[in-house]
Amino acid sequence: MNHPAFTLPAVFLLVLLSLQDLAAQEDIRIKRRNFKIEDKEGFRDAWKHRRKGDRHYEEGRGYYTKALEHYQEAYDYNHGNAALNYKMGVCHFKLRNQQKAIQYFNQALSKDEMVAVDIYYLLARAYHLNYEFEKAITNYQRCLKSDIIEDLDHGRDKINVYMRQCTNGKELEENLQRVNINNAGSRINSPYDDYGPVFSLGDSIMYFTSHRPHEDNDERWPGDNRYYSNIFRATSKGGQWSKARLVENDFYSDHNNAVVEATRNPRRVYVYRGHKDQGDIYYYEKDGDKWRGPKNLSRLINTNAKESALSFSSDGKTLYFVSNLEEQNHGKKDIFMSRKSQKGKWSYPVNLGGLINSSLNEEGVFINSTGDKLYFSSEGHNSMGGYDLFVSKRDNDGNWKEPKNLGHPVNTPYDDVLFRMVEGTQNKGYYATTRPEGMGGKDIYEIIFLGEKRTTFPTPALDDIAWQVDPRKEMIYRRPEKLSIDTTLYLVGQIMDSTAQKGIQAKVEVIDNQKNQVIATHLSDTNGRYVIELPEKKKYGVEVSAQGYLFFARTLDLNRLPIKNDTLRQNFALDKVEVGKKVVLENIYFETNSATLKSSSYPELERVVKLLKGNPGVKLEISGHTDNVGSYLANKRLSESRAKSVVDYLVEQGIARSRLTHKGYSFTQPIATNDTPQGRQKNRRVEFKVLEK
Repeated sequence: MNHPAFTLPAVFLLVLLSLQDLAAQEDIRIKRRNFKIEDKEGFRDAWKHRRKGDRHYEEGRGYYTKALEHYQEAYDYNHGNAALNYKMGVCHFKLRNQQKAIQYFNQALSKDEMVAVDIYYLLARAYHLNYEFEKAITNYQRCLKSDIIEDLDHGRDKINVYMRQCTNGKELEENLQRVNINNAGSRINSPYDDYGPVFSLGDSIMYFTSHRPHEDNDERWPGDNRYYSNIFRATSKGGQWSKARLVENDFYSDHNNAVVEATRNPRRVYVYRGHKDQGDIYYYEKDGDKWRGPKNLSRLINTNAKESALSFSSDGKTLYFVSNLEEQNHGKKDIFMSRKSQKGKWSYPVNLGGLINSSLNEEGVFINSTGDKLYFSSEGHNSMGGYDLFVSKRDNDGNWKEPKNLGHPVNTPYDDVLFRMVEGTQNKGYYATTRPEGMGGKDIYEIIFLGEKRTTFPTPALDDIAWQVDPRKEMIYRRPEKLSIDTTLYLVGQIMDSTAQKGIQAKVEVIDNQKNQVIATHLSDTNGRYVIELPEKKKYGVEVSAQGYLFFARTLDLNRLPIKNDTLRQNFALDKVEVGKKVVLENIYFETNSATLKSSSYPELERVVKLLKGNPGVKLEISGHTDNVGSYLANKRLSESRAKSVVDYLVEQGIARSRLTHKGYSFTQPIATNDTPQGRQKNRRVEFKVLEK
């Protein structure tokens, strides 16, 4: 695919993902005299990596991962350089690795409080995005002091907005909503930004937008050197999504391309393109086996302003869209409505008003099938950071009520956008957000609303012959009826640091092993406490992960846990990622006497992928081991080729090969006796060792 040398960013989300904190970083130089350490070898090589790192750093966000690889080599030589720590912090911040960003920013400040004028601002943003709201507020307040604010690109109003969002975040965190949130998986998501799901033919086809490269697209947008965006398509069969494929021939464009809506009758797909005016909406219509278009949606809708998100009512007679049309504007980008006349023409758009539209940006509007709920994202109202998802209900008079924040964990301090309810359901939808367990960048997530928590009432004591007499006045009387059995259980506990014995914030996933499906996801609070609702008492797979810690994955048999008042308790301890630490990968399987991985190994390897993506500085050695049956050389070749197969898989999932090495140890490192079948089975294994963190 050939792109012009420069186009406007055709995806509105590209802008909100890239520019929200994209004030130009200061040109902080890593000075040679402050970098070189006396009587220490390796300066020349480290300085060469510093130069390469700076080159990639200046190329923008699309190259920050490359910059970090070189900066890490320089950091290994001199970890005390303030400017180097600042730049590594910026890279991690823009790549959304906020714990790492906080670490490097604080290291930079410990060496030089004046290393960069925006370091307190970036540190505040990193704390904010990491749910550390009090620390964020402290650093935002530091930014408001005259010695900093006058030199910042961010004014007082913006910083005050962020501080309000932190206050909102603390309140929303205390009132967790009952939802299940599941990543749509590697068949949909990639290590790059994926977002904007829309559905066609019910929920059997999903279109979405992605910034991933592909064989015909290795060019980058000059704005931040990320890959151009394109539209992808996946189909659903038996509840599982197929692997997403590029939709190039149907909706081809030599500009950035984004999908915003799909309709059944007529069968159309609507796309946003930013190369005309500030951005307009076009559509393609199915004609037999071909798509015809693009056609302009409407000259009244597409103006010289920027029109982006779009949603139609179920009868197709009303549309809602987002525009920064100035003449009716309440803030920046607002939500507008237009109605179709009997002649099929769209009316001049009307702003939905100040109750829906805030003084900040609105985005990603969606009207449900019954027309009584309007979902959208907003930076205003009581957002906890970036765009939060809101819903407004229509009253009996047809007026929209005050929007309600969908709450945490649906909303995060990142941008939570482009929600779509699945047709025919009232409790299932998809949206795009950034989470620590994600595939990388923005991911598409499934969200299931569980409804109100069931309430239990105390039962009054009954006489032995209660139903033979008139009920006592103080009793609640109800005719006997067949009761449905509620098997709901609550799994509660705490996630602990195995060494420090203190609670840590972590993600807990519960998997139904029979369905091979994640049925519950929960982010513990900062003290590690979690509560998960489960449908029945049986065996489940449990995965626990936290940034900076090794993953935990085991089968948990609820039948072995004591139960009290429908509640079972289980604590988990996680080991920190430390150099030299080894972990046996329990569920790695190969074809007999072969290095070919079986597909049953993929779930375990996906955990390693998540570990590496969540900890970008970690480097691993993947090692293969055998029992003592056969010769040393034959077993060494087999163990090494199996370790290499694992490395190759991890690289295919987007992990840089420079972060991985592989070795085969034959039978030289047994962990059990080779005198029994059980011992030999334990010795036939793949494990990883942390080389760097």
